[in-house]
Amino acid sequence: MSKEKTLSPTDKDLANTGCVAKIGMFQYDVNSNNISWNYVLKEIHEASNDYIPTTENMYGQFKDVESRNQLLVSHKKAIENGAPFELEYEIITVKGNVRNLRTSVQPFQKDENSIILYGATYDITEPNSAKSDIVQKVQQLNYAEKIAKSGSWDWDIPTDTVKWSDNFYNIFEHEKDSPISFNVYLDYVHKDDKEKTISKFDHALKTTEFPESNYRIQLKNGTIKTLRSIGMVITNDFGEPIKMIGTCQDITDREKKEKELLEKNQQLNIAEKLAMIGYWQWDTPTNKVFWSDNLHAIYGHDKEKPLTFETYINFVHEDDRNRVISNLENAMQTGVFPESTYKIQLNDGSIKTIKSIGKIIRNKKGEVLEMSGTCQDVSEIKKKEIQLLEKNQQYNNAEKIANIGSWEWNPNTGEINWSDNHYRIYGIEIGSPIDIELISSYVHPDDLGFTEDFKERILRDKNIAKAQYRIQLRSGEIKTLEVVGEVFTDKNGEITSLKGIEQDITYRVKTEQEIKDKNHLLSFTEKMAMMGSWQWNPNTSVSKWSDNLYKIYDLDPNSPIDIDLFLSRIHPDDSAEVVAQIENIIATKNSDSVLSYRILMNNGDIRSIELMAEIIMDDDENIIELVGTTQDVTYRIQREQDLLEKNQLLNFAEQLSSIGHWKWDVVNDVMEKSVNLLKILDFDPETSPNFSTYLKRVHPEDRKKVIAISQEISRTKKFNKFQHRIIKNNGKVRTIEIIGAVLLNNDGDVVELMGSSQDITEQVEAQQKILETNKSLEASAMVLTSKNKQLAEFNHITSHNLRSPVSNLNALLGMYKNTTSETKKIEIFEKFETVIDHLTETLNALIETITIKHNAVHKRENLSFEHTLHKTKEILAAELIETGAFIEHKFSEAKNVMYNPIYLESIFLNLVSNAIKYRSPDRSPKICITSKLVNKKTVLEFKDNGIGIDMKSHGDKLFGLNKVFHKHPDAKGIGLFLTKAQIVAMGGSISVKSEVNVGSTFIITLN
Repeated sequence: MSKEKTLSPTDKDLANTGCVAKIGMFQYDVNSNNISWNYVLKEIHEASNDYIPTTENMYGQFKDVESRNQLLVSHKKAIENGAPFELEYEIITVKGNVRNLRTSVQPFQKDENSIILYGATYDITEPNSAKSDIVQKVQQLNYAEKIAKSGSWDWDIPTDTVKWSDNFYNIFEHEKDSPISFNVYLDYVHKDDKEKTISKFDHALKTTEFPESNYRIQLKNGTIKTLRSIGMVITNDFGEPIKMIGTCQDITDREKKEKELLEKNQQLNIAEKLAMIGYWQWDTPTNKVFWSDNLHAIYGHDKEKPLTFETYINFVHEDDRNRVISNLENAMQTGVFPESTYKIQLNDGSIKTIKSIGKIIRNKKGEVLEMSGTCQDVSEIKKKEIQLLEKNQQYNNAEKIANIGSWEWNPNTGEINWSDNHYRIYGIEIGSPIDIELISSYVHPDDLGFTEDFKERILRDKNIAKAQYRIQLRSGEIKTLEVVGEVFTDKNGEITSLKGIEQDITYRVKTEQEIKDKNHLLSFTEKMAMMGSWQWNPNTSVSKWSDNLYKIYDLDPNSPIDIDLFLSRIHPDDSAEVVAQIENIIATKNSDSVLSYRILMNNGDIRSIELMAEIIMDDDENIIELVGTTQDVTYRIQREQDLLEKNQLLNFAEQLSSIGHWKWDVVNDVMEKSVNLLKILDFDPETSPNFSTYLKRVHPEDRKKVIAISQEISRTKKFNKFQHRIIKNNGKVRTIEIIGAVLLNNDGDVVELMGSSQDITEQVEAQQKILETNKSLEASAMVLTSKNKQLAEFNHITSHNLRSPVSNLNALLGMYKNTTSETKKIEIFEKFETVIDHLTETLNALIETITIKHNAVHKRENLSFEHTLHKTKEILAAELIETGAFIEHKFSEAKNVMYNPIYLESIFLNLVSNAIKYRSPDRSPKICITSKLVNKKTVLEFKDNGIGIDMKSHGDKLFGLNKVFHKHPDAKGIGLFLTKAQIVAMGGSISVKSEVNVGSTFIITLN
């Protein structure tokens, strides 16, 4: 044993600390090739308990050759030079999974010919939160002395020599200079754990296996600590234990933290339930899925049942399933887990809304090893969001109804926020940026000074007083706004923001002005209606009368009014009745009836009076005051008498003119019809028709019309005159014309229609005959007008164009008879031929014009402009080559037209040949033909660069027969004449724009 190079305390700590931290340990005897793995290392490599490693795979099955070669070099140096090493590398486990490992190796030379490698391996692929503290410490403490609260020990059994590392002394708070032995160590062990500890060492001595254990120690000052111990028994060649080495870790704080963690986890579970949150993990290579208890509860899944990715997907609602799968596939490709919200459907059919966030762990090759995350049941949140949205909508609707808009202004940043309805009030597009300058531009010019001063007062006084001003919209509309608000300041009194509302009070201001105007008019109305208002306190006998009421009673406006003066004016025959009714009103506190009576004037005249009263009472229903109106109805009573007489006359007039009047209470569907109207409609005089009864009398073909008109009247509140037919009891059809008016209640709803109905059957029949006669006359007039116009045109053309040739022929005939020279006669005869040719040409043109007007519209075909132009080019091939003319066309917008084929070809031929004929001598002819659609009609344009036409001189006779405007030898004045005749005959039109020496453009509208 004296020749052994024993492990240093730090080396031993490294090996044994791995076990404490759940790190895989291995031992390799170089001489015997004996390799042993502890169970943790077998778990890391996913190997079975009976797995036996070899020298080839003692470090595992490497994923790449480079890492393997690097480790073999370090392995060789450890054996040859005793050099320890630590490496990270990837392996493929026995089950085919990829893991990242970190291995630390320490060589140990038992004697000159015996070397043992001790190694520690831990899985760094997926460190979980529960092990992260320990793993981090192992990474930081390559040697035991550097491991926090950990110490190593060495016990030479034969000599009972014990060695402790420095930190082991610190853990036990034992003086380094004090002697140590196994018994000293046992003295520190807590009395309740001492027997268990001794038993552990006895077991190790007997079996050479040192069991991992936790136990407590009690320091000299009484402090109790919990230690975790792991060790190894070293034997000689005979298998006898000669040494024990090991590591102890002070896990007092860890146990405390684990207890705290347990409490925190319990609190977390409560919080998860309160927040409806659960977390999950998915090991993608093995398809193993873990859910927290609350996540099982959220999904309604039995946590004892199997759980896979497919289980989760089956819970996702079918409407969202493809989207969720697509998001997960994208996340696995990009490594980024997007936040998402989707619906799930539980086994009981209930639907929940889930919000999910997560993260993805990938290896160096980008392969996904694990997904984890958190899900929250946001069903209630979503429900509240919808409710909030509805509330906001209700608020927006309330703003619209009340014409209110809210605003917020930060004067420091200039930022202004408006509600949607505030934008609507100003007529500005919702969401447009708003600033003070823009708002000022809307202020009415007359109010701009006020608003600027108002803004300055707000910023100065830090207070917003209610104010009104006008704005002028871009459309010119003027609105009146009322603003109220509040100023918010910071702790230093500086303004941070201003918030408030503005209400469009345009209608209110208008209404208030109307009330003022109506109050002003009321006094005039009282005078005109001979009315007056009054107030009377029966407790004090104090009365107040309006000026006009004094006038009605023929009293001085300055006279004091009391009940005695009032009663003194009442006619003696009515006085007792009036007093009795006043007493009844006061006794019953009911003033629904109208009080009618007569009064005597100063001059002895008698006037008829109607009085209406309203009772004002206090909370105890004691009468405080009576208020009301009084009207002089003398003239009305006289008119009513006159009306009775006139109504009798009206009945006679209705019978003579087949007219009847009516009323319709639309609320209760009650109709009142005059006697004559019932007679017109062939109803029994005792009939009380409603709308349904009336409809049965309406002609079946007109019933929908009558119903629609009645609905339109209710909607628009307007009554327009209309007619419909009825069928009388004898089967005869009569036509009724109805006029009327609409009566509305205080809410603006239709409550009654009233009007007159007249039997206009004879008038309609007479009008129909007149219309038929007029229609026949109009048709005849149109035919005659057209014929007369054609005849006038033909006469004009004939007289104008045949006069000269015939006159020339007469002159030549006279010359021919008078000459004796044969030579002269031959010369005259040749001129005869020339004149006759011109005359023939003119007659042919006239005949063709007549033919065009008669036959133009009878033949139409679907024609291609491209084809027509091609045919034109073939006909004019020689002229095109000779003149070097270039024709450009654009028919993309309108490629075809329904037209007479002969006329279309003639139009193309005449206009193209004219463009060549009247070309400019200074340039080659260029002709551009385009087609387009204008107002659903096809328009052709022929544009050339020829010599042009003087439109001022010749524009009015451009399309006349035999009209020429150039000295060209081939000009005859027939082509444009025939072209226009063909176009007009088809219902089209032709016009021209031209400039001398620039060119001409002919614009043709084809019908």
